[in-house]
Amino acid sequence: LFPYTTLFRSSDRDPEFWRIETENLRRKFETRVRERLAVGEVDHLSVFSLAPQPLLILLGTLLGDIVPSDVYQRHREPPTWKWPRDVATQEFELKEPVSASGTPALVLASSATVVEERITSLLGRDASLWMVTLPTPHNDAMKSREQLSQLRSLLRFVFDRIKATHGQSAVLHVFPAAAISAAVEFGRVRMPKADMPWLIYDQVNARGGFIPAISIPEGARQ
Repeated sequence: LFPYTTLFRSSDRDPEFWRIETENLRRKFETRVRERLAVGEVDHLSVFSLAPQPLLILLGTLLGDIVPSDVYQRHREPPTWKWPRDVATQEFELKEPVSASGTPALVLASSATVVEERITSLLGRDASLWMVTLPTPHNDAMKSREQLSQLRSLLRFVFDRIKATHGQSAVLHVFPAAAISAAVEFGRVRMPKADMPWLIYDQVNARGGFIPAISIPEGARQ
């Protein structure tokens, strides 16, 4: 669609970084994609994306699922954007919380394992932790279009399940540790009028872990 080029240099990605980059992404999407879709210049999108994961999820929400799109993954071994042929893939699985009484949190863990303590240290020990993950998460685990399709189907179920459990007005805290294609598809599955507000976190080692980054819709913070 367009290159990710940060306008604000920050080693720790403070709130100003996210404000500027969110506005930048929304503006570029409006002028370079949405306007061309509106006049019929574009009827299909091929998506090759590189950016911090909260921005990838935001891009997915802007794309939605109305316009036919193919989302691609940058593979490490071998280095390519092509989907490998005839490779074994892992299926995503849902791990539900023991108790649903605390703050709802959803972890998307396909590229790395996320230890629960990293979430509960932020949201409290009673946080209601939902996790979509793979049997063996690693940074080159996304290997097929079919795997992405399975993820989309599972996420639709998960979003509805969390909403039914915690209520539509509750803010869902989202912690991504995912492949770029999975992050984009996570956003594309969201239904703006039906799903819960999101607060998306970013992993920043310089600040000791996850920090709040982007809210969808804007201002959806708890």
